[in-house]
Amino acid sequence: MQIISKIEKEITNYETGQVPLSEGVNFSQYKLVKRIMIYANQTYPTGKLDSQKNYKYWFDINTSRINAEVKNIDFDTKDIEIYSDQTADATAVFLLNAALREYLRNSGQGEEINNTIEEGVGWGNVVFKKIKGGYERVDLKNFIVTNQLARTLDETTVIERHNLTQSQLREKAGVWDNVEKLIDQSTKKDLSATPTSQSVSGETPYYEVYERNGEVSEKDLFEAQGKEKGDEKKYLLAKIVCSGLGKDKKANKLILFAEKISEMPYIEYHRGRYNGRWWRQGLYELLLEIQTRANEIGNQIARGLAWASKKVFFSPDQLIAQNIMTDLKNGKGD
Repeated sequence: MQIISKIEKEITNYETGQVPLSEGVNFSQYKLVKRIMIYANQTYPTGKLDSQKNYKYWFDINTSRINAEVKNIDFDTKDIEIYSDQTADATAVFLLNAALREYLRNSGQGEEINNTIEEGVGWGNVVFKKIKGGYERVDLKNFIVTNQLARTLDETTVIERHNLTQSQLREKAGVWDNVEKLIDQSTKKDLSATPTSQSVSGETPYYEVYERNGEVSEKDLFEAQGKEKGDEKKYLLAKIVCSGLGKDKKANKLILFAEKISEMPYIEYHRGRYNGRWWRQGLYELLLEIQTRANEIGNQIARGLAWASKKVFFSPDQLIAQNIMTDLKNGKGD
């Protein structure tokens, strides 16, 4: 199917390509996200040992700065309240605020707000997607912005990668097509690898699906819906969900959902200003080079102290080593 081939090409271009920010300066959001994940988890990409088998320490300079900025923002559920200028609304506002506080407390929104602020500070970007009954925070590790130079998500096509359990997938049966086909053909018993993490084996099957929101030709949309004709020069906003992408050659490529939408379903927050790319800078990115240098200096000092603690003795006596070994065997300390 034409639209699935286009989605696969968009994903490949995102993972392998770069976009020019200026002459001689190229940018890849895919590579940047991978690097941020490494630094956020305080991990060296080549492991904890260097080429000489020396242990490499990690001197974290990010956590304290992120915590300080989060504390300075000081936004919590207590700062959310209903207000009205009308005196007659006082009783209704009082009751609604009481109900709102109870909802925020029981629904776990307080923790969600804290996590959102931390992500906004560290990663520099937060995206919420409109869903039935509210909003959900998007996983930026599996969030593909095809036009990386866009100022907002309204200017680009977006692809999300989801790993769903079978129960989550069955909940979509009333809305999505081909759900049973996907369940029957899939034999995966693991959480497949993402651009920023390794696969995780287990006994629970997972189903990988891709959700694309953005412009598509009317012809491609009609084909995805099982219709004929459609104008290939006419483009419109649409949401398309499909499966069977990637390296799994045995999987059938299925269209699960394809409908026209009136607007992009995202609300976005950015910590920094627009500098020619959609992905703004958070503290992790701003401190990448400083964190690298801090690790380098710290490990140089650690190795220097290790060498400074050693003593080297010299003697013209060629039998000195034999004498030392004899003394050790005889129990002499000096």
